[in-house]
Order: sequence, then C-alpha cells, then structure tokens
Amino acid sequence: MDSLSPKYLLKIFENFTTGNYDHKTLHNCIFVNKQWSSLAISILWRNPLEIINNGYNGYNNKISIILIIKTYITCLPKESKDSFIKNGFQLSEEILRQASHDYPSHLQIINYQNFHLAIPFWIKENYHQKESNERIFCYYQLFDHIFKMLMNKCRKIYRIDLYDLQGSTKIIHFPLLPDSEKCLSNITEFYYKGKKHSDLMYILSQKCTQIKSFQLEDLDGSSTNNGLVQLFERQKVPLESLSVNTKNRIPLSIEDIIKKKENIDSIDKLKLSGCSRIFMVNCKNLKELDIDLNSDVRMGDSSWFPKLEKLRVTISYNNLNIVSDILKDHQNKIKYLHFRKNTHRIYNPQRYKEFSKFSENLIEYCPNLVVYEGPFFGFKIRKNLLLKFFRTCSNLEKLRFINFISDKTYKFDDILKSLSDDIPKKLNTLCLDSYWEFNAETLDVFLSGCKKRLTNKLKLEIPLERKSHGINLVLDKYVRKNVLFKEHIIVSTEKDV
Repeated sequence: MDSLSPKYLLKIFENFTTGNYDHKTLHNCIFVNKQWSSLAISILWRNPLEIINNGYNGYNNKISIILIIKTYITCLPKESKDSFIKNGFQLSEEILRQASHDYPSHLQIINYQNFHLAIPFWIKENYHQKESNERIFCYYQLFDHIFKMLMNKCRKIYRIDLYDLQGSTKIIHFPLLPDSEKCLSNITEFYYKGKKHSDLMYILSQKCTQIKSFQLEDLDGSSTNNGLVQLFERQKVPLESLSVNTKNRIPLSIEDIIKKKENIDSIDKLKLSGCSRIFMVNCKNLKELDIDLNSDVRMGDSSWFPKLEKLRVTISYNNLNIVSDILKDHQNKIKYLHFRKNTHRIYNPQRYKEFSKFSENLIEYCPNLVVYEGPFFGFKIRKNLLLKFFRTCSNLEKLRFINFISDKTYKFDDILKSLSDDIPKKLNTLCLDSYWEFNAETLDVFLSGCKKRLTNKLKLEIPLERKSHGINLVLDKYVRKNVLFKEHIIVSTEKDV
C-alpha cells in the first residue's frame, strides 16, 4: 500500500464513503502515516456535519458535533479568537493553540441548516451558565467568524443546501462576506427547501452563476420567491439536473423558466413528485427520470425522451398500466428500471392477468435491461415468464425482485429449477422475493447453474423467511466453490422494501 500513489489511495479511501459510510475505518486511517492521515482527513472534512442528517439525538453524535465545531473554532484566525475573548467568552488553551491541520479547506458542501443546529450544541456545552441573550449573541458572533473563515479558506465547495430556519432566527448573508466570490464561484448544485430567504438567494445569484443542478422542495405555489427566480435566471450554464418535490404547485414563474427551450433541451436528469405539476414533453437529452405516479405529476400523452435509459418510479398496484405505457413508448431504450412502492399490499386474484401482462410488457419492451428492481408476475409453469425474462434480458447484471402486491406466498421450486440453464451470464447481484418459497435442493440446482454460467461471483440475498439449516449448507457449499460472496449473503429482516 505504501507504493500506491496518493491518487489511487484516495480512490480506495473514497470507497468507505459509499453505501453505509464507514466513518470509523476511515478515521483509523489517520493514524497509519502522514500520507494516509492527510488523505483520510480530506475526505472526512468534505462535509463533516452530515451526521446531523442521520439524526443527532444520540450521545455519541452530540459529542461528535461538539468536537467538529470545536475544531472549526481552533482553526479560526487569531483575530477572531481575540474578538471572541474581548466580548466576554473565554476559550480553552487547546482552542487558542494553532490547529495542526487546515480542516476547513476541505469543505465541499455548505449546509446552512447543519451549522445552525450544530453551533448551539457547542455553546450549550461551554457556556450553559450564561444568560439566554448572551448565548444568542455568542451564536451570531461564532456563526459570523466561522463563515468568514470558510469564505476565506474554502475553494472546493460545489454545493449549497438551504432550508427555512425555524422561529425568529436571522439568517446570515454569508455571500456578502469577504472572499465569498472566490469561495462560491464554483457552485454547481443548489438544494432549497422552504418558502423564505429570498434576499439571500438574490445575493447568491450575484456570486453563483455555474449551477447545473437544482433540487427544490416544499415551495410556496401561491407566491413568487423573487430571489429563487433570479438565481435561476442568472445561470450561465445549461440546466442538467432538476428535482422538484413540493406539496403545492410550483410557482409559475419558476415553471416558466424551467420550460424554456434551452432548459428543456439540456436537462438529462429529472425527478418529479408531490404536486409539482410540471408538464414535461420531449426532453430530447433526458437520460434519467424519477417520477412519483401516486402524486399530481402528469406526463403528457406525447411525452417522449429519445435518450432515456434510467427510470425510477414510485407506484401502487393500480398504476402499473402507466408504467407499461412508458415502457412501450420507450421500447428497447430502458436499461435501468427501479420501483419504489407507496402502498400496502393488496392481493386481488381478479387482477392477476393484469399483473402478468405487466411482466409480458417488461420482457417485450425492455430486452436491454442491465438493472431491474421491482415486481414480477406470471409463474404458471406452462407460461414461465421469468424463464422468458432471463432468456430475453441477457445483459442483466443486477436483479432485485420486490413484492408489493400480495401477502400470499408462492411455491417457487419448479420455477427456480427451470432457470438454472438460462441465468444471464453477467448477473452479479440477485435478491429473491421474500414470498417465494423454495427448498435447499432447489437452491442447489439453481446455484449449480450459476457455477456453470456466471462470469463473476454472485452477491445473493436470501430472505430471512427462506433461511434454514439445509439452505445454509448449500450457501456455504457455493461460497467454497467461489460462486458466491460470503460477505454478501445478506439476510433480509423485512418483507417490505
């Protein structure tokens, strides 16, 4: 590992941040040597307060938040620390010493809300005996000094996250601070949730003109946020990614900007949910679409996206026909199809033919699938649609079968055995539906087929409901045969996904 260049070491370390963030392992890398320490710190401090997004009520999280703010204060210039002391707030000897590393310079995401929540933790820990008005004064002073430091030191920031603050808290207009233009000029992503802060966004529009991605939530459709409108209009680069999730209709002024031809033609990633009601037609460069079919989002009858490859849909059992229509309109184009459910299972035998028809449409219109995560129907042995699915979609690499239609289990032994000779050769991930019943002998036959056909090891998820001593023996057998990843035999503890 010592011979690896920093470039490759950094890529290895960044793997700890994907999926479940392995903060502990990454932190331990700090103590190996100077090079490892520098690289690990550069990752850990890209967005250190993101732990707040995962909940901060636990004792350990609160301690971590306090330590992060303490580290930022330690990195403040001497003038800021002197000003703090002059205003009656004592600082420990540890904080007064110069920091051993320039931690703030690694920041890549400014999440105003997280700083707003984190700073009071440190104040309460250190100045709990002071009066409420003194702690409020301390909050604003500390916030101001930290953001002055960030504007001065940070040149890697690419995203700003902004939320409405609760109560009477005044938001600090950090884009007016010295060096903010150098700090904010490379912002390419903007997330906003709420109805306030028009003034701040107007100021941001003067500094941030390279934003390619907007993510908007809970906008007030009854009024116009002029600052947000200005922020949209001031961008000098094409709009590439747009996500809208709002309880009210999106303001017409924003919708009009989005629907400008230059924006419609440049969007390649689109997510719509809630009551956004954006009517999207013929986005000629759209490659990824995420749409909630249970919301007020509507696609026109002539909606067509010639470059669409990735489709993610939130559905209930009764709007599978809409998905079928989308697949039909974009036949042979969809390579990645993901479902999210937003309903309780409702088993209706009268609709079985309709559900089977969806599987037939999936096979007919999506022969080039690489990833599929969703439901599948049609398991009568004389009409084995799953076998046809395996034979038709030969490029499949990842399969997760999700049942959100029925609470009824299905005897799956004959079907699973029939698949053993037609398993897609590139398949590397397989999650079996928790309602499919099969025994150890059947699994052995299927995995024997995997051994013969697969070009890579298989990441297999066996639902908890199917686990048994016999199945465990079969799994161990094929781990030894190098067919399965032992660490990836994941036991699902829930039937719902």
